[in-house]
Amino acid sequence: MSIWMRRLMLSACLGLTCLLMFFPVAPEAIAQRPNTQVIPVDDTIPNFIPCDGFDVTAHIEGRYRITDAGRFPSISRRLHGTFTNDVTGFSLSFVVADTLWVIQSDDESETDIISGLQTIVTAPGQGFVVGDAGRQILRFSNTCPFCPPEVIFEAGHSTTDGSFVPDLCAALSQ
Repeated sequence: MSIWMRRLMLSACLGLTCLLMFFPVAPEAIAQRPNTQVIPVDDTIPNFIPCDGFDVTAHIEGRYRITDAGRFPSISRRLHGTFTNDVTGFSLSFVVADTLWVIQSDDESETDIISGLQTIVTAPGQGFVVGDAGRQILRFSNTCPFCPPEVIFEAGHSTTDGSFVPDLCAALSQ
């Protein structure tokens, strides 16, 4: 038998062995596809934020995608819209494109991973106003449900101290 034929037979045997070893796993993986639900959003919310001397109306379009993958469910937000000063009519645009993964531990604590553009607000003709983008990993205790989470990891860029409302009101007051 030639060397070429031996190599072909060896390759076929190895391929068949690998196929038989991993084949029983494949149907289980296919059968356990995550359950996904897409929720479209197209809302106008008056009095979304009260600012000094005026209220802000928000118009939001986009979608939420909720994926239930057993112990690792996720929520993806792809939203855009405007914040409008109700007195002057001046508007700012915003974009949200992030994903939240929720990991339930055996001790019933929860770890949340948030990654993406949590909020980017821009003014027409002026550019960036305020934003929050990056990745956070937070751990919520099972013994203190109303306590703030422990910050395990944080990286990215944020122009806020936890709230974008003061910067938003200042930009809309022009």
